[in-house]
Amino acid sequence: MKSTEQGLWGTVVAGAVQGLMAWTAYAVVECCFLSILPRLGQPSFSAPLPEWQETALFFSIYGALGLLLGGLSGLAIGVAARRIPILVKGKVTRLISAAAASTLIWALAINLAVWSYPSPSIWVRFLVSVLLTAGLAWSAGSGSLAEQLGFFLNPWSLSLLLLGLPWMSRKLLLHSPTAVKAGTVLAYLLAVSLTGRLIQKALAAPEGNAVEARQVVLWKPLARLAGLVAIVLGTAFFLEYRHPLMAAIGKAAPPNVVLVVMDTVRADHLSVYGYERDTSPNLKKFAEEATLYSQAISSSNITLSSHASLFTGLYARRHGARLSGPSENTDNEAGYPLADKFHTLAEILSENGYHTMGVAANDSYLGPGFRLDQGFVYYSVFGMPPAFVQLPRFFLAAGLRKLQPTSSVSAGQLHQKAESVNRQAFPLLDRARKYGRPFFLFLNYMDAHQPLVPPPPFDTLFPGKDATITPERCDVLQWHVNKLREQVTERERQHLLSQYDGGIAYLDFHLGKLLQQLRDLGLYENSLLLITSDHGQALGERSLVGHAGVSVYQDVVHVPLLIRYPHTSQKAVVEEPVSLVDILPTVLDVLGLEIPRGIDGQSLRQLASGGPRFVISECFPDSSFSTCTPGLTAWKG
Repeated sequence: MKSTEQGLWGTVVAGAVQGLMAWTAYAVVECCFLSILPRLGQPSFSAPLPEWQETALFFSIYGALGLLLGGLSGLAIGVAARRIPILVKGKVTRLISAAAASTLIWALAINLAVWSYPSPSIWVRFLVSVLLTAGLAWSAGSGSLAEQLGFFLNPWSLSLLLLGLPWMSRKLLLHSPTAVKAGTVLAYLLAVSLTGRLIQKALAAPEGNAVEARQVVLWKPLARLAGLVAIVLGTAFFLEYRHPLMAAIGKAAPPNVVLVVMDTVRADHLSVYGYERDTSPNLKKFAEEATLYSQAISSSNITLSSHASLFTGLYARRHGARLSGPSENTDNEAGYPLADKFHTLAEILSENGYHTMGVAANDSYLGPGFRLDQGFVYYSVFGMPPAFVQLPRFFLAAGLRKLQPTSSVSAGQLHQKAESVNRQAFPLLDRARKYGRPFFLFLNYMDAHQPLVPPPPFDTLFPGKDATITPERCDVLQWHVNKLREQVTERERQHLLSQYDGGIAYLDFHLGKLLQQLRDLGLYENSLLLITSDHGQALGERSLVGHAGVSVYQDVVHVPLLIRYPHTSQKAVVEEPVSLVDILPTVLDVLGLEIPRGIDGQSLRQLASGGPRFVISECFPDSSFSTCTPGLTAWKG
């Protein structure tokens, strides 16, 4: 009985070791795809320092999962060896190795099934997982053919297959002809087979140290594996920090780009636009050395569509990122995301050597589910872990990241405050300065958005606050007013105005801190600074409250736009109508980059003086309000 227990314990230990090696192999391959390949093929690719902490955490998690799942696999095989020894006789070692590798297959399949939208492809993945598992079981059998082909199903080869094929289809072969796709896949399969065989041979246990029921001597393979991990991480580290060392001496630095979106801020409530309340003293100071566009019109009345237009230079009916109507059936009930086929401003700048960073307070429509983060290397949204690199769903790291605890939310706080946005942005700016490489920073502030709760003293900065009107009451009021069931009273309107204006003043205060930080870091002069809004807000006018699916009246779509061009401090005012679709071509024009053909916007530096121009704003129905119908309004200059 004692020897039997030792044999069972030996299979558990052997399984744990094989699981550790299999999952570490996957971690190494995943690190290559996430950290090394992007840095080799994309000069601008970078990730902030916390990525290294996160990488170490993920390696630890993968190792722990490998030990656990491998140990359970070894236990199962040990029990099978006791109950039905004829099935595993002489194959314990190979079966343990195959079982440890199969845990990777099913972990990836479950990860995709959990985090992907339900679709028939889930069953395809399930079938592929079954076939690969069967192949592993077959490779563990005896026979010359099984032994010769078994290397193709070791953890290294499996990881390269399971990650490499979808990565190529997403990154390299999306628009390639069928013949090119087939040839590339075949070449990749050949490379995988050779690579997997070489690595497996290099890490193999020495003769006489084979893993069997009671003997586990794998210190040399584990040491070699640790060395390989160190090489991979060291390569990624070098590629990450090579830029400051290899920066060209004496070469004029391209301008940086800082794009600030003051979510839900209407132009006529800013003192820089003539509002009687002094809501924006810092913007007014900024306007003394910038160009103010007095007739800037948002392309839509919602965050989703207007930001997509901002990033693509296209109107909503062309890019398709919009709200979904009551009768429309979409994967995401809140609306349609921006399709991957569109080339965003962040993608274009990233491809031209810019380090792209984004910090957004609006987690409703700027979260990864709506794909407005395309092209950003660093992208942080309130309530979610920062995405240091864009993770496709077929990576296990994507699933693990979703399981990370989210940021704490204070009571009554639905959106990240401007102070918190700055707290994340300032270290990014400092690091970008040290790198000496051009950057694109996108910031989204949410302080003028509902629930309209500016912090003291900004909540009482302007008269009209009514402590009895809670944020919950404001939500009910908006619902009833837009359903034509209730009217806004004068007391309620004054409260809305005081809190909305207080939120703008609070935002402006921290916007001043952002501008000062740029000056302190020496980044102000050589930066293209754009400050705008995605849409406005109805505050009781025309018996309407809010913005989403409400209207395209001026209070909802007339937005601020101020641009300070690099090394220019001249004050100017432009009266011609302009649109958010003009932002992308303007940025590219200033940077001397090619403007994509077929977009709706035009560079604001090339506006035809006095020439007529139509600027369009689109409204899509919100399933919450049956009173709103699709609408479109055009302004002609």
